[in-house]
Amino acid sequence: MSGTDPQALADAQAAAKSAPGDQDVVLGLVTIATSQNNPSSALPAVAAYTRINPRDAQMYAYWGQLAEQAGQRNQAILAYQRFLDLAPQDTVAPDIRQRLAELTKQGSSAG
Repeated sequence: MSGTDPQALADAQAAAKSAPGDQDVVLGLVTIATSQNNPSSALPAVAAYTRINPRDAQMYAYWGQLAEQAGQRNQAILAYQRFLDLAPQDTVAPDIRQRLAELTKQGSSAG
């Protein structure tokens, strides 16, 4: 399945829908959606995955990145906050804190 193949995204979405709790399947969709510059197409699968696996901090980091790329600032903020709740000492936590601060600042200056 290639990231540039138009059918790849549809196949990955179908796979994620049939296996919503499978991290590898959902991350495959995240990879394809990102490579096709269509991050919003993976958001429902990531949300479904986290409902099944609510303590998977890594997926909340991915969710924040996808939401941010899709222009869903509030969703990104919530996902990043959940990541930090679950994994405050993770190696990417400083980067997530920085993204969160920037997103929060953007929101307060946007009026």
